[in-house]
Amino acid sequence: MFGRQAPRNSLFGSPSQLWKPKNPHSLEYLKYLYGVLCKNQTVTEQNSSLLVEALRSMSEILIWGDQNDDTVFDFFLEKSLLSFFLSYMKQKSGGYICVQLLQTLNILFENISKEASIYYLLSNNHVNSIISHRFDFSDEEVMAYYISFLKTLSLKLNRHTIHFFYNEHAREFPLYTEAVNFFNHSESMVRIAVRTITLNVFRVDDKALITFVCDTTAVGYFPELAACIGKRSFELDSCVRNDAEHSNRGRLADLLCEHVDYLHYISDIFRLGVEPLSDLLTDLLLQSLFNPIHIRSLLASAQEQYQLRLHQLRRRQQQRRVELAAANASSGGGVGGGSAGAAADASATATKTAAASATASPPISSNLALYLLTHVFLAVQHPPLVRQLLTAVLPECSPDKIDVECDNYDDDTDNEDNDLVDADEDQAAALNSDSTGPVDLNATDEQKLLRRQRRLNQRRQLDVLLEFLKPPPSAVATDSAALFCLSFVLAVRRNTGLAKPSALHSPCCARLLCSRLMRLLAYACCEPRATPRIRPVTAELAAQLLSDLVVGDCRTLTDGQWAMLEGAREDSALSLRECFRNEDLFLDQFEDEWRCLELAPVNVEQLMMESSLLLAPAGTPLTGIEFDRRLPCGEAERVRRSIRMFLLLRRLCYGLRREQDPDLPLLSVSTIEGSNNAPIRLGDSLDLNNSDLIGCRVERSGSAGAASVKPPAERRFLAVDASRHQAVLVEPDAKRLGWGVARFIGELQYAEAVADREDSRSLHVAFHNPGGPTVPRGAVPRPPLLTAKFVFDDHIRCMAAKQRLIKGRQLVRTEKMAAIGRLLEFPDSVIDAISPGHSARKAVQRQRASASISPSRLLSTSTSASTSNIRLPTAESVVGAADGPAAVVVQQPATLSSSNKYSSSPSGLDLGEGGELDSSQSQ
Repeated sequence: MFGRQAPRNSLFGSPSQLWKPKNPHSLEYLKYLYGVLCKNQTVTEQNSSLLVEALRSMSEILIWGDQNDDTVFDFFLEKSLLSFFLSYMKQKSGGYICVQLLQTLNILFENISKEASIYYLLSNNHVNSIISHRFDFSDEEVMAYYISFLKTLSLKLNRHTIHFFYNEHAREFPLYTEAVNFFNHSESMVRIAVRTITLNVFRVDDKALITFVCDTTAVGYFPELAACIGKRSFELDSCVRNDAEHSNRGRLADLLCEHVDYLHYISDIFRLGVEPLSDLLTDLLLQSLFNPIHIRSLLASAQEQYQLRLHQLRRRQQQRRVELAAANASSGGGVGGGSAGAAADASATATKTAAASATASPPISSNLALYLLTHVFLAVQHPPLVRQLLTAVLPECSPDKIDVECDNYDDDTDNEDNDLVDADEDQAAALNSDSTGPVDLNATDEQKLLRRQRRLNQRRQLDVLLEFLKPPPSAVATDSAALFCLSFVLAVRRNTGLAKPSALHSPCCARLLCSRLMRLLAYACCEPRATPRIRPVTAELAAQLLSDLVVGDCRTLTDGQWAMLEGAREDSALSLRECFRNEDLFLDQFEDEWRCLELAPVNVEQLMMESSLLLAPAGTPLTGIEFDRRLPCGEAERVRRSIRMFLLLRRLCYGLRREQDPDLPLLSVSTIEGSNNAPIRLGDSLDLNNSDLIGCRVERSGSAGAASVKPPAERRFLAVDASRHQAVLVEPDAKRLGWGVARFIGELQYAEAVADREDSRSLHVAFHNPGGPTVPRGAVPRPPLLTAKFVFDDHIRCMAAKQRLIKGRQLVRTEKMAAIGRLLEFPDSVIDAISPGHSARKAVQRQRASASISPSRLLSTSTSASTSNIRLPTAESVVGAADGPAAVVVQQPATLSSSNKYSSSPSGLDLGEGGELDSSQSQ
């Protein structure tokens, strides 16, 4: 009656009771979970949630036991708990807990660190049975956890654990064979995981495993890899052909990213250094992918032209031989008929060959083939593969032999309007006279002709690149072929897997490439401004490659090449003179183009990742394509292109001479110690004695991210230094009277000052950011360096500060426009019209420079070695320089004390006639 009642925690009415321990991280709790699994060996809809919770708790206990209690894994191995997992999976209702089973296994192998614990889990071959189980992969969640489980297992592979997965006697390796089945899965994350699994398998140093992998991949995996890359190439070609309006750029970008991922995966396989695997992959890629698709498509269009030209050459040779045979017959020779007949038969055979090759259409477009080959040379550095690819594009000859054959092919004297057949005859004559190889006296005329054709085709493979580098032949053609060819040559020259003495490094190839590059640049400089077809990025790559060929390889240009280059530079200057405008916009465009060209050069690898290059060049900024990757739109962008071409050719000319441009950047402040115009830097100690300063309170604007937080107001002194093109906010030095420390420095050219309509003592000042090396290419607008409200003691000081900032800005911009005029070689009268009083100011500056004895930069007397002491100019030198020789300046002494107050009235105001303020300045 009063007996103890059993607890009500029985499982589904079972008479036997299970006591649940309080501590979830203990061996007793694992025993309790084992009891739960024993009582529920059949999965049903009713107990599925209980089993899921039991499996989740079991993974936590096993991870805890791996770090704290070894008896946990002893019990796990003794009871063979993995057999319960496998039993649940094989049941028809096991789908209820399959996700939790895979998740539990994934968590276990991810978090267990002890090798002994891993061996416990991998023993009894239960893991391989789980891998080989046929899950319902139509469930995305099951697929995700399964592939994640395989990836986690692959990370545990090494020389000691490989025997748990690979059965050498039965030649079974389910981890690898099951993973590669999902290589071409529709989900990108699954494909990436499969590639990771295979790389982890390939890097295991086990000969038996490598043999098995080579035997397996030679049959199925690597051919499927090559076929998948080829399929992506065909999809790219179809997308490019059917997207003339740039409407499917997203799809094109996805296909390109996937193609590049495959190439990097191939490169990762080569980097593992497994020689049998690398050789197998190299042969398969060349035979199944690169040669039949890329190389064939690249050479197909040019080969058709070459076959036609060769046919014309053979017809002329045949006519000459017939005439020679007739002459010999008339003179009694009686021979030559057979030779003429053989030549006719050979000509007919060659004509049939040319017709057959012309009818065979290439798999993809030649531009796309060159573009994809560029990606191959950018991503893959494996020497056997890249050498054979380069050999397929360029002739397989030593550099010396190439030079001998190219001596008769001087591109400098090749006129585009000349008869192409005459050039072919000259080259054929050079090949006939070549005695580098053995001469077969018993060879028939047909064999000799076929041999000459083969050698001429090898020589013509070098001409393929030269054909691509020609300017667009028609008004509707584009520069895409030239752009891809330049990228290809740069990628080949920078590929570390190629030895230096390759075909592209020979002097002959360098000479031919230099000539074609100069012609391309000359065409880009002289083409009409209204309808240009050469994009700025193409010209920049051409200049980059030309600099590598000349400066990088320590070569020199001929006088004719220098003349061609100087002619292109003069054409660019002439084009820029036509669109020169004495406006602030022109100056801003000029300096922005110089910064983009100097501080952000084109990177070939980043450029080739832009899928929009495969489409027709866009002519509007609405496409979102950067300016230098498309054709200019409107007059402003045409001016930008003219500026870019001028700066590019000028930099190239100085670079090839190995000299520094003395005039760029415009009016750059010298940084040489002791110079009169040494720039002021933050933290410099300034000598403020007899300097013209205006005190103000600086109220900075809050940042966009924290608009409610307003920085506190600061008491500063404003100094304008027109000789250094700088405006400085100075804080008095507490240690030395009459000295200050520079707390902010801005360029006068980018200063903007606007008076406050409500307060006549306030001035809104902004110093814009012109950009720098960290600014992305074409990234505008940029946040200003300083946006603040300057509050002065009275409206007179406010007007004086506004006058100095505006006049200093105008002075700097006027002098820079005059500097641009000198760069464009305008006469002095035009430069004086751009900058009135320019010649007089230059004469005064030269006189001051010759009369100066001691520099303005003084030796530092402070204890800090990094602090500089600079004497600021007076108001007479600042405002007087801005107004010219006729300016009248009233200067009164001012002293600066530690109390930050003036002891005199403001000075430095520019007065008109009669001593009154200029009305425009007072407003």
